[in-house]
Amino acid sequence: MASGMTSSMMLTALCDVLRDMFKDKWFTGQEGKKRIKVYEWEQPISTDNDEDVDTDDAAAPFIIVSLELGTIKSPDEPQIVNAIMTVCCYDDGTERLGYKEVNNIKEDIVQRFCKTQYFGGWFTILMDEDHPIDWAMQKDPTAPYYYGAVSMWVTVPAMTQEQDERIGGLV
Repeated sequence: MASGMTSSMMLTALCDVLRDMFKDKWFTGQEGKKRIKVYEWEQPISTDNDEDVDTDDAAAPFIIVSLELGTIKSPDEPQIVNAIMTVCCYDDGTERLGYKEVNNIKEDIVQRFCKTQYFGGWFTILMDEDHPIDWAMQKDPTAPYYYGAVSMWVTVPAMTQEQDERIGGLV
């Protein structure tokens, strides 16, 4: 049994899966095609004054992976955590194809985790009536930026109590 696994470890492992999934794919960005960036929690704090907003240094396309909430029913059961992946793509064309790229990224994520629910050696995507994989596309006009999100429930192995072998009791 795994002990010492945390929701932060799961978040990092999930980001690693996404980076690997998209490492050879290119998406529309400022100044042409770019690889997607994957961030934990939020984008890094910008240290410039928006000079990069329309350059290749701009963030889009990106996925931000964050944790919404979690539950622990008992010390012997796994923690169940809601992970949210927010997708942003950039498209300044008049046909608004940014929605299509967001949807394609969302489909890649959903299909990967429907096919293989395990990742990082310890973590499992739940898929049942109480824990579906949900997704949404933004409807508000924010062109040239387009957004969508995928939400799923992930198990993190239970925290286990350590035994003190000298006295046969719990630490």
